[in-house]
Amino acid sequence: MNTLRAAAGCVDLQPYVGQWQTGYAGRLQPATGAHDPICARMVLLDDGTQRMLVVVCDLIGFTAAFAAATRQALAAAVGDPTAPTFLCCTHTHSGPTCFPFRGVMGILDQEWLDAAQQRMTAVAQTLPPRLQPVTMTCGAVRVEGVGFNRQDAARGVDDDLRAVAFTTVGGTRIATLVNYATHAVILGPRNLAFSGDFPGACMRAVEQTAGGVCLYLQGACGDVDPELNRSQGWGKGTFDDVDAVGTTLASA
Repeated sequence: MNTLRAAAGCVDLQPYVGQWQTGYAGRLQPATGAHDPICARMVLLDDGTQRMLVVVCDLIGFTAAFAAATRQALAAAVGDPTAPTFLCCTHTHSGPTCFPFRGVMGILDQEWLDAAQQRMTAVAQTLPPRLQPVTMTCGAVRVEGVGFNRQDAARGVDDDLRAVAFTTVGGTRIATLVNYATHAVILGPRNLAFSGDFPGACMRAVEQTAGGVCLYLQGACGDVDPELNRSQGWGKGTFDDVDAVGTTLASA
């Protein structure tokens, strides 16, 4: 039986003051600062016959063309151009603009986006030499009260949180994958600070508690908004709310 090996890394994509955020047409000013880093986190897996790379960005999404080019560059960076490469975004609405869109939501700095791709590939290149044997464990738990269906509150939502952990024989956590489905929109259009919203808070909390790198894989959030948008009013969420929801998911 082949041994599973893993290595993980993280890079700050370095958005800057004055760069535009995306996700809200009602946000009419560029960013005034950053509350928390906008990062790309990644884990490389190798079972002795094939490598697989998973990358998660604190961004809303990419064009198909940019995503394809980035996956190709990342696969080459880990030494296997044929490696399955998953390029994911948490769908935060408080990240920098990363694809053309309508109005102020599409004011894109292509030079920054290209630099972000280069930062990701530079970290990916460091992963193969750091691969080490790991065990993989997985599980699921229901976490209720985080999201609701914004179109029809009577409809059910997917409350299952799924997690996969990669841990060395010595007990060191290399990476954790967390999957949950709720729109990353606790912070509304009044927020002008870059942030990963609650998925970013969840990843940081897991990293602080368990160690290693945590990757939040956004589920099929569709019309599932944070419950806070119903109980407090849309767009009124604070960074304390972000941390509370992130900690709830991380604890689970």
